[in-house]
Amino acid sequence: MSTISIYRASAGSGKTFQLTGEYLRLVFKNPASYRNILAVTFTNKATDEMKGRIIKELYKLSCGTESNYVEMLRNELKLDDKQIIYRAKLILKKILHDYSRFSVSTIDSFFQQVLRSFARELNLRFGFDIELSSGGILGKAVDNLLDSPDANPDLDKWLSDFTFSKIEGGSSWNVRNEIVKLGKQIFNEEFKSFSPEYTRKLSDRKYLKNYSDELNEIIALFDTELKSMGKNAVDLIEHFGLTVESFAGGSRSFATFFIKIQKQKPDYYEYTKTVKNVLEDPSAWHKKNDPYQKEIETARDNGVYAALYDVVQYIDTNLPGYLTAKKIQGEIYTLGILSDISREIRKILNEENIFLLADAAELIRGVIDSNDAPFIYEKTGHVYRYFMIDEFQDTSGFQWENFKPLLINSLSEGNPDLVVGDIKQSIYRWRSSDWTLLGGRMQRDLSGFDIDEKILRYNWRSLPEVIGFNNSMFEGLPVFLQDIFNKECGTGFSYLHALITGAYSDSEQLIPEKTPDGGYVNVSFLKDQEWKEKALEKMTAVIAEGIGRGYSPGSFVVLVRTKKDAKAVTDYLINYKSENPGFKGDVLSDEALYISSSEAVKIIVLALKYLSAPEDGLTAASLVYNHLVYTGNYDESLLHKVFSEKDVLSLLPESFKEIKAEKAWLSFHDLVEKIINVLDLAIMEKEIPYLLSFKNMVYDFSKNHAAGIIPFLEWWEEEGVGKAVSPSEGQDAIRVLTIHKAKGLEYDNVLIPFCGWSMDNSEMRDFFWCKPKVKPFDGLEKIPMKFSSGLMDTHFREDYLREKIMSYIDSINLLYVAFTRARHNLYVIAPGDIPDTGNISNIGQLLYTYMNNQESPLYTDFDYSSCWNQELMRFESGIPAIPEEKSESRQITLQAGFVPFNTSESRVIIKRSGDNYFEGKQKENINKGKILHEILASVRYAGDVEKALQNAVFSGLIRVENLEDVKKDIEKIISDDPTASWFKPSWQVKNETSVLLTTGEVKRPDRIIYNENETIIIDYKVTDKESQSYITQVKEYMGYFRQMGFPGISGYLLYIPSLKTVKIDF
Repeated sequence: MSTISIYRASAGSGKTFQLTGEYLRLVFKNPASYRNILAVTFTNKATDEMKGRIIKELYKLSCGTESNYVEMLRNELKLDDKQIIYRAKLILKKILHDYSRFSVSTIDSFFQQVLRSFARELNLRFGFDIELSSGGILGKAVDNLLDSPDANPDLDKWLSDFTFSKIEGGSSWNVRNEIVKLGKQIFNEEFKSFSPEYTRKLSDRKYLKNYSDELNEIIALFDTELKSMGKNAVDLIEHFGLTVESFAGGSRSFATFFIKIQKQKPDYYEYTKTVKNVLEDPSAWHKKNDPYQKEIETARDNGVYAALYDVVQYIDTNLPGYLTAKKIQGEIYTLGILSDISREIRKILNEENIFLLADAAELIRGVIDSNDAPFIYEKTGHVYRYFMIDEFQDTSGFQWENFKPLLINSLSEGNPDLVVGDIKQSIYRWRSSDWTLLGGRMQRDLSGFDIDEKILRYNWRSLPEVIGFNNSMFEGLPVFLQDIFNKECGTGFSYLHALITGAYSDSEQLIPEKTPDGGYVNVSFLKDQEWKEKALEKMTAVIAEGIGRGYSPGSFVVLVRTKKDAKAVTDYLINYKSENPGFKGDVLSDEALYISSSEAVKIIVLALKYLSAPEDGLTAASLVYNHLVYTGNYDESLLHKVFSEKDVLSLLPESFKEIKAEKAWLSFHDLVEKIINVLDLAIMEKEIPYLLSFKNMVYDFSKNHAAGIIPFLEWWEEEGVGKAVSPSEGQDAIRVLTIHKAKGLEYDNVLIPFCGWSMDNSEMRDFFWCKPKVKPFDGLEKIPMKFSSGLMDTHFREDYLREKIMSYIDSINLLYVAFTRARHNLYVIAPGDIPDTGNISNIGQLLYTYMNNQESPLYTDFDYSSCWNQELMRFESGIPAIPEEKSESRQITLQAGFVPFNTSESRVIIKRSGDNYFEGKQKENINKGKILHEILASVRYAGDVEKALQNAVFSGLIRVENLEDVKKDIEKIISDDPTASWFKPSWQVKNETSVLLTTGEVKRPDRIIYNENETIIIDYKVTDKESQSYITQVKEYMGYFRQMGFPGISGYLLYIPSLKTVKIDF
């Protein structure tokens, strides 16, 4: 029976080495098998690393130089050195000459390949575009809903409820951003996994209203019943001549609870220990020697005790349902909004023939369903016979369901497969990764095959002090955290009682024999309220001291939890260097150097906003003010002039007015170039990387979108503002990264200055999904809930506890990933706010509680007792390491010192062979026809003309100076009868669509437009010379479409040079 190998690869354990070895093992057995191996990673960087490693090792083996894989090839494959060299050369040659079949790719790239290959089987429409980012589509959907709430009264109410909820919770007043943030849940697998029946219910407003009404009945019944019980009890007490103050405790007696439930103030149903005590102890009803003892005992024994007992029983029995109803009622608007956003997104995707890459796994899963050998993979299965999946802990449920049939097919054919992963490094649950797949589900799904699980025990990355510290932390800390959770969880839900410890059961790592001694760990806790400011100071001092010991700036990485923290660190280091010229540390961060933070870019965006709305005086004033400040020409005397001058643009360079006049015919790329040049924005050297990055963004945008000012500004607000300058990997500078981005990397010196993120991820999550299991709440299969401890008293107790422990694992996994990036020195700075017992809210408090406990395994199982200084609140182990001696290598850093200015006139244009555009009368008509024909091929509706013309200029098809002439001809076609009717949005359109005949021949009409009642076939001719063969050709097309069942068929010829149309009768 074939075997799947599962490698559990802790940090630094050499998983890339193992994957490379497995790949070499397969290709050395059969040099042609590289075409049948699919290696899947989860990032482009990991893909490049693995490809590079394989090629590098093959090259070394082919040269006979030292390689760590020689012994494996000798022993396992029984190859001598000559055979190894010969095969390595052969394999390397084959791969390099057939590189497209060297299949090491990201999981997204693989699914994209499947989509392209099997578009027909997946029912994707011809000519669809794959959209990598969902942000733009989501923003457009939200805008459409906000622009027309009156068309949907229910949505209007839901949006109002959502708005008030956010404002009351202290969120931003920018409701649109909050709704967009909410809408991101639509792309989560939790939302995508809804059953068709549930999706139908969400779209059924009547059903949702009935469901909501049922919740209101539960709430009203509970309130009414308790209010009545409270009133009856008070009446009964008064019947015996007593008041609620007559009992033991006076104004705080148990009987005041009856008044409380009668008045129904917030949390009125919560009863005190006094209430429980009087139910258990009859003597607790009155004071000692109480003059009213007899009356109290009479009242107690004649109904008041029973009334109190009934109230408590009623609350204990019905409170979970009451609180559940209130929680759901408070969030039901969220479901309504998500449903409407989802519907609007599908509408946009359908209208624009776009496919979101985020939907790929869901679509393929829907086709596969439960088949073991789905047809969609039949061809793929013949290509790939061996599968290697890296970082399996980051795989999602959908992705696994899509890969599973391939693995089963491969294993059934007797082929070995390989999976590598580490639960401790699972930090992407927010994007649907599911570490429980590696934790047992995959093994159950493949139980029919041999499974060989191996743990890679050795740490080849870090020095002994770092390895030892991490061993002590991640053997003891999970146990400590699990105990904390179990106390809150109680005796129920036992499957949660060992989840954390199970995930870390294989955390201990061994130290290889040849590892040199050394390493240093410093964990400091700061008690100051402004601890983050102190942490930045301490961090900078550590870096400066390390550089002084001989480390290069590039050997330091600062790890943070969020992009906001990355920006804070980056800004601090940049400012520190500017104020301290002796500090040698440049800083790089692809998390914090936002292009939108550039002053030059802000001016470009303001200029674009002004050009799109010249009547907006405030935008014009802001543009002028920012430009004056930027160029150093501003003084206080100009302030009044800027905001009151009628012709405020007079304060800008005179040539800016030319831009306003030329914007209609300038391509968008040229427009941005001209703004940069005219406003002299490249004068500041520090702004140059931002300007170059912005120009690249404009170029990329122009390739994939309608490249106009307004579409760009919409995209900029939606996605562009979040883009950052991509730093050079080779530059010797301090790196600032989020922990997520640092995964897979290693640095000599790791600093974690803000080690205080929340344990339950509350700052990163708005809500989570709960599954009602009790009637009538199970009328909806999943409900979004805000994460709060109040759920402990509802029917969502299990959901809350499960989410809490999963969040705990997320947090400790982040800690593990951060700590294990260090090779030599690890510096950790955490808040020193000492938590209440059992009330640990952030990772810093967890660390402090664990490290301050002399009974923890850190001191009982490992010899670190002398390392903890309680007075200084600091743990210190080892001696700060010094850098290893390395062979000198020349580092060349290229830095842009200017921003090149290009116009369409100066740009190289490639002319096509034989086409002298608009030159010479003899060819003028034909060339004109060819150009218009090519432009019309990308015009579906009249609104597409502007983009088609811009693309024609951008691609070099036409020159800018010819743009107006071409535009007039195109506009004549789309505005004059009968051709104008061909470009109305009421038609379905197919431009240059191939038609496969039963004979195998392919025909390609220029344009087909159709609706339920009519079909028109249109063929363009680049000449005015009429021919009977053209008419015959169109009639053939008409016949084909009649055979395919298209209704009301007619045909037209359009002779482009003269714009003459000829109708073809069938």
